[in-house]
Order: sequence, then C-alpha cells, then structure tokens
Amino acid sequence: MLRAGNDGIVPRVGYGLQDQPSQLLAVLGQTAVPETYELRVGQQRGTVVDLVNHEKLTCRSGTDQSLKLVGLACYLRDDESWKNESGEEWSLERLLQEELDRSVALDDSAATNRLLGLTYALRRRARSQRPRDGQYARAEAFLDEFHRHALSLQNSDGSWHPRFFASRGESRDTIESLRSTGHILHWLTISLPDSRLQTAEILRAVNYLDNQLAGLVARWNTTSATPRKMDAVAHALGALTTYDQRVFQPYDTRPQTTNSAAAAEKN
Repeated sequence: MLRAGNDGIVPRVGYGLQDQPSQLLAVLGQTAVPETYELRVGQQRGTVVDLVNHEKLTCRSGTDQSLKLVGLACYLRDDESWKNESGEEWSLERLLQEELDRSVALDDSAATNRLLGLTYALRRRARSQRPRDGQYARAEAFLDEFHRHALSLQNSDGSWHPRFFASRGESRDTIESLRSTGHILHWLTISLPDSRLQTAEILRAVNYLDNQLAGLVARWNTTSATPRKMDAVAHALGALTTYDQRVFQPYDTRPQTTNSAAAAEKN
C-alpha cells in the first residue's frame, strides 16, 4: 500500500493497493484519522502528513482529482495554497473549479466520487465560517441539482440502476444494483441536511441495502469475492454506517462517575 520515497512515505496504486490515486488519503480523511498518525515502511517512519504533501505535489490540471479533493479538504484549511511539482499554484478552490469544469461520465462511480469531492470541500468551507462564494457557490448549486436528479432516478424499491445517474429502472443484477445504490446513498447520507435523512426516499434506500446485505450473509465467501463485489458491499456498509451515525442517537446517556469510581473501573 505504501513505499518509502525520497520525500517521505508515498502511496502506491495497483491491484491490491489503491484502486486509483488519492484513494488512501480520502479514506483516512473520511474516517477522521489524525494527520499525526504514524506510518511505517520498513525502517522509515512518517505520518499522514507525508500523504497530504504527496497529494499536493501531484495536482494535475485536467485529470480526475475527486478523491484528492476529498482527502485534502479533510486536512487543509480552505484558504491554504501550495505549489505542485511543476511549480504551479494550487488551492482547494482551484481543485473545486477543476472538478466542476471536468466532464464526468454519469454511468459509473466516478460521478459519485466527484460529488463527494464537492461535498467535502463545501463542508470544509462551512467549518471556516467564510461565505460560500465563487467556486463554492457553484458547487452548492451543482449539488442541489444533483440531489434532485438522483432522487428522481430512484426506483420504487429504493435502489438505483447499475448505470448510476444515466438510467432509471430495476435490474436483475443484484450486485451491480447494490453497488450503485451503495455509492449514491453513501454520498446522500454525507451531503443531505439532517432534516432530509428520514424522508421516504432515503428510508427506502436504507431498507433496500439492509435487505440485500442480509441476503448475502449466508452465502458470502471473501476468498471468492470479486473486487467489484467487495466494492459494492463496502460502499453499502459505508452508507448504512453514515446513516446510523447521523440519524440514531443513544437512548440513554452514560451516567456521570466520580473520579474515584472512574479509577476503580480502570483497576
């Protein structure tokens, strides 16, 4: 997954590694792994900051940088700028503009990756309490439109067509439907406001994923699962996890303990 480079620890891409560039940092950022988390490759040690610096250096205009935007938006300030390997000036807002201007096929997960990138950039901007102007305003309007488009394509059983945002209709290919529904619902559970997470459309999608995953349990075999099947299950689980974290709260709060009681528990 990682290798030791001249400029620190860098990620690798390939079968059994990152499926595509920037994927590792995006996953670490989404799961709130701190930038001080230690990484080791042989005798060389580094931190998540090494991965952040690698992604900053490898910014390239005209390429798919959706997952790079996800990862960097989790670790950088929204007003931070840097230079890539070619000496070009970059920032989160420039990455945002590149993603908005890029043509993306609507029939695969590349479309949801871009939507995730825009979503995380907007979330970072919101945390800074600066106005959502310029490219951020463009991104907000773009996401609002895609929320409407996505929900208009949803099937009555809660699923989405295997061709993601390019088609509507149910499919006999349950794994591909699980994959598209997992990807789309994962994005929706991250990007929609709390007030929209218990609408009929979202509940149908949650129930669909829950039922499909329950049916897979009895016949699941990790050793024979294809990468595409693993991707489908992983994103379905990710969608349900995010939904659970945002919608459900503990019914009972943990009782307060005195210092002496806390010490006794530890012993």
